[in-house]
Amino acid sequence: MENRSRNNDLIAQSYVEYYNEVLNYISVRVTDIFDAENIAQDVWVRLLEYDKELSAESLRSFIYTVARNLVNDHLRHIYRVRAVVNDDISVAANIVDHTTEAMIVARDIARFEAKCVKALPERRRIIYVFARFEDKSADDIAIGMNLSLRTVENQLCRARRTVRGFISAIA
Repeated sequence: MENRSRNNDLIAQSYVEYYNEVLNYISVRVTDIFDAENIAQDVWVRLLEYDKELSAESLRSFIYTVARNLVNDHLRHIYRVRAVVNDDISVAANIVDHTTEAMIVARDIARFEAKCVKALPERRRIIYVFARFEDKSADDIAIGMNLSLRTVENQLCRARRTVRGFISAIA
């Protein structure tokens, strides 16, 4: 308990003493000032969560180590998000390059799917339509139709298998 109290006193003192300095350090590396402020706050949150005893002599370097690690984590996250966005953009660009033939094939498959769905038993058809066209989860469908989750999952599996078999037979 005494160790925690001593750590908290050191952390409070270091916050007053180093906050602006650490914020500047982070701001140079992170372009968004709001992100930099959040990361700077996270530095002291991490210090408060630290279980081991902190020493006044090494606290400043420890603060900068935590700040550097948080900045690296933040930048890694940004790069990952950008990579996903770039992938999505390239996929979208490929989708736009559809030929007339591909569009006709897609329309035909959609028409065959609609025919197959109409042939499904009523409850199975309703479950399939909710899941496929209205993007409802199995949980939502189960609650809405007053069925067990397992029943919805089984009916959805059977409906998908039927539709897939029908489409693969014509393709």
